[in-house]
Amino acid sequence: MNAFFDPFSRFADLDTKLLISSPYFKGQYGGLFVVDFALKNISKLASADCRGIARDDQYYYVATNSHGILKFDHELNKVGVYNSSELDYHGMAIAPDGLIYVVETARNTIAIHESTSFRKVDEIVINKNQNMDINHINDLSIVGNRLFLSMFSMDNNWGESREYSKGVIAEYDLITNEFVKTHVENLLMPHSVKIIEDEVFYCNSLGLSLNNGNHTIARLGGFTRGLTYDSWNYYVGQSEMRHISRALKHLPNFSVDCGIHIIDKTNKSSRFLHMPAVGVYDIVVLGESSFPDSVDPRNDNVMKMFVSLSDWHFVEDTHVWTASKQATVKLHKHRGRDQLILDLRNGYPGELDCDILVNSKLIGTVKFTELGDQQLQFALDSVNPGPVAITLSVSRLWSPVDVFESTDNRILGVAVKSIEIK
Repeated sequence: MNAFFDPFSRFADLDTKLLISSPYFKGQYGGLFVVDFALKNISKLASADCRGIARDDQYYYVATNSHGILKFDHELNKVGVYNSSELDYHGMAIAPDGLIYVVETARNTIAIHESTSFRKVDEIVINKNQNMDINHINDLSIVGNRLFLSMFSMDNNWGESREYSKGVIAEYDLITNEFVKTHVENLLMPHSVKIIEDEVFYCNSLGLSLNNGNHTIARLGGFTRGLTYDSWNYYVGQSEMRHISRALKHLPNFSVDCGIHIIDKTNKSSRFLHMPAVGVYDIVVLGESSFPDSVDPRNDNVMKMFVSLSDWHFVEDTHVWTASKQATVKLHKHRGRDQLILDLRNGYPGELDCDILVNSKLIGTVKFTELGDQQLQFALDSVNPGPVAITLSVSRLWSPVDVFESTDNRILGVAVKSIEIK
């Protein structure tokens, strides 16, 4: 194929695979798509009015407003369908206890379902008026007992006023069953709230942007909805605008293309891949569960777990040294495995501290006062199943040539003998 006509020609550096949901729009169904950058291919798994996607260790669940809740295994074989009522499903998320939370936008409610039978076991009522769309709750994210919601209005009747600038990102406590914080307000139709490295990210959809709290990360050309990320990129969906005349009250112009923005997290540059659809709702990175649940330097594939190879030295027989003040590995946390166990070695003949961070959040510190090994254990019960970034952050770097009679001039931090989630 001539590269000029190849939509993947500008993505030769990517091998990411994405699962993308597309909703009903302009008289036609959307569907569920797989975008494989390595194979330069876009395939369609299902034709339906697809909305939120949730994932656990075994399955993907896709909310539709046309064909019920679709269930796929991790090889993307459809293995089940759960019937549903006309509740205007939007976002989905799975809590650490395995329960599935589904936004019922038409009722201003979040339904809670058991995952095996999809039996409804409880619900969170955001507004007691369940006969009309008051808040337009759309997406949700769960971290421990914290539920984050994106909605068009916290308390006004959005469905009646059609006021576009009252959107919020709000936090709800699943223990006390009450709102505890409004993180951002006065947003333009926000969607796709995600917690990335313990910070709140979302699409300010009618503002055509990707935001982190009150800060704009990227300004894009069209209606932003759908967000995921990996170690290097943000993936942001763009949909055709539904209400053009209303949008032009807030915007001088906008793009009408549908597709995915790939935004480099370091230099903030972006590229765009067109999609054969009219809208994007949710995006999930596929294949992340291939990360193992432990680091063992004797494993030939250990280097694929390093987020940045420059932060690590070459693997030795029983251990591997960090080469910078912060070095990160990526592991997979399975449901029910809630302990992080580390076996670390200090080679510096003096005091050296090493902070342990999980998904950029500090969970503990190792204090070395002399050469030797330390075994440590930390609880991960508040960390969701899935890919987990574990960072070792040392208080100093040192070199054997400076402290011993050695010719080894490497710059070292601490050595990892093993890291395991069990």
